[in-house]
Amino acid sequence: MSVNTVLGGNPIKNLNMRYLTSAPIFFVTESNTFLNNLLRGSWIVLGSCVALQCLFFPGWVNLMAMAHVFIGWVLVAHIYFKNRVLKTYPLSSFLVLGFCCTQLYFPLLFTTIEAKPLVYNLDVPAQVFMHTLLALIVLLLSHWIYRSITFDRAVRPGRGSGLLKRLHFFTPPSNVQVWMMGLLGLGATFVSSFILRDGGDKDVGVLGKMVEALAPFTYAPFFIPFGKLYGQHKILPKGFAFKLIMFTIALFVVSIGKNSRGAFMIGFTSLGFAFALGMILGVIKIKLITWKNIFFAVGTIWLLTGPFSDLGKAMVIVRHQRNEIPKSEFIRLTWEAFKDKKLIRKYDQDAKLEESDWDETYLDNIFLARFCNIKFNDASLLLARDLGYGNADMRRFSTDRVWTILPQPLLNVLHPRLDKEGLSSQSFGDQLRYLVVKNEFIIGFFVTGHLSGTGMAAFGWWYLLILALAIIPAFFLLDLLHVKKYVNNSNGQTEISIGRRFSLCALVNLTAIFQFLPAESVMEVLQYLIRGWFQLVLLYAFLFFFTQKITEGLKNFRFF
Repeated sequence: MSVNTVLGGNPIKNLNMRYLTSAPIFFVTESNTFLNNLLRGSWIVLGSCVALQCLFFPGWVNLMAMAHVFIGWVLVAHIYFKNRVLKTYPLSSFLVLGFCCTQLYFPLLFTTIEAKPLVYNLDVPAQVFMHTLLALIVLLLSHWIYRSITFDRAVRPGRGSGLLKRLHFFTPPSNVQVWMMGLLGLGATFVSSFILRDGGDKDVGVLGKMVEALAPFTYAPFFIPFGKLYGQHKILPKGFAFKLIMFTIALFVVSIGKNSRGAFMIGFTSLGFAFALGMILGVIKIKLITWKNIFFAVGTIWLLTGPFSDLGKAMVIVRHQRNEIPKSEFIRLTWEAFKDKKLIRKYDQDAKLEESDWDETYLDNIFLARFCNIKFNDASLLLARDLGYGNADMRRFSTDRVWTILPQPLLNVLHPRLDKEGLSSQSFGDQLRYLVVKNEFIIGFFVTGHLSGTGMAAFGWWYLLILALAIIPAFFLLDLLHVKKYVNNSNGQTEISIGRRFSLCALVNLTAIFQFLPAESVMEVLQYLIRGWFQLVLLYAFLFFFTQKITEGLKNFRFF
């Protein structure tokens, strides 16, 4: 494809062709065959799921829920997801897509796979799907307002990313640098789990929290195969697959010691999300239907529904001992529980018979449930109804939690009476549950709330307005981590956009972006604006320059 073709056929003189050859880019086209096929396939899958649900689980409540899924997918797939929107605002669009998938599309798909109705074990299904659809509409309207506000940036994206460019955020790191980031992240996770917090959930102090903040970069090496997304076009070195497998095994062991199912799963989901994003944007172009890909897909499904599912259950079985024994012993107990299939089956049976005031049961597969467990929404809305909407205590807790994102020295000045430790020792779900049942012993269980329930309990219907106002700057900050490339003419005055690039910082955070919503509370969006984004950016800048200096001395070291 020629430059003239990409630029609409207009002849352009005196382009800096050296820039073109030295900075690999990927092109933007109006048509996207993969996206069109993806949307077409999504409707076939949705229609099949609806037909099966109607056949095996007839009923007005289930039909009502499926109608909400249908309306939500129409809004996203046919009104919102235009090719130009996706390619101009890919990260904020990925956030919106993630909300629709995790709260509407995936629940229908996965409950059908597990032969359950969509409204399985939901106490207030009408409220769940009504709030979800309203929140989705708020997100779509907010994104439309955001696009209108940043229209000039949409014409010339990257103007707001000038400082990030100067900090080399869009300079593709070498493979050695990416490996170093991953090893530093893995080392930080190991130090946190096996040394700082070994044998108990201890206060690790400011330095310990700085170490723990490096953990998200553990997954950086998983993005090396998709280097085109961040401007790295080098062919994968020989032996890369073996090294990544060894790295994954190490991450697997550390994750068991940490008792975190998500810790090692994020690496795999990151691969999937990066692949999907690359396909949608036209960066990755491969033939999907091949025997090799079918074998890989079947193997992945088997791992998720078999060994990984059992391992996750084993982690839950021994979880009550994670703060009482050393991590090395904890890993051994987890592995023994994983091998004891009778114990795993007993856990499944007990979970179905267990009676509790807090029920999270929705999907049997605990890994799939991480992406679409709408029972959290149901439980939170049920508690909010019992507590009453716009409760002063819940509102005070929610607003105070925003302050806890600040460092203690700053809090001592701005809000000296705030009990940061006490507020941080419980989740939004804990507080909502406590205000209803009035039992102090449930504080600290960190049950997962949902922004609809905690929002209604704290602010009433105003929570949707708070979401709308907070999510617009969040969209902007996310899209700052993505820029278009430019080609200047000879006089240096005209900038012509012909391609785009992500910062590796954004790709490392891709799973978190997809699952950004639903949050436990709309206040978590404010926390991200105040600290979350800036912390991620500063840490990446530090890691980039730190690994760059280190790799300068490793030029002759060929392991990476």
